[in-house]
Amino acid sequence: MRDHSRLPRCWSPPLRVTVEHRGRMCLVRVSGEVDAFSANQLAQPIWRELAELPDVLVLDLLHVTFFGAAGVRLALQIRQAAENVEADLRLLGTETIVRPLELTGLGRLFRVHATLAEAAAALG
Repeated sequence: MRDHSRLPRCWSPPLRVTVEHRGRMCLVRVSGEVDAFSANQLAQPIWRELAELPDVLVLDLLHVTFFGAAGVRLALQIRQAAENVEADLRLLGTETIVRPLELTGLGRLFRVHATLAEAAAALG
């Protein structure tokens, strides 16, 4: 009989998602890792917010520490859903977000800003 107690367990740090409304802008703040285990946890509040037809959806990913393939896939789904309801999608992110998008050739599909103020200024 093998002792499995010393083997590493699949564990993902908790993902934190909060939602703020600023007029017709919806700001979704995310911290933690966006991976195959947590992507659905992030998706659910976003689908709820898009159902409310915001003019602008801002995903604040500045405190995301990992953005894997599931995160990239979810970003594409969110982009399509935002487009379907005519919401302007903006991402706030660092190299943690930008690099996977660029490596997959998808960086050109997203408007990524370093700060909320920069994103707001770009909206006009």
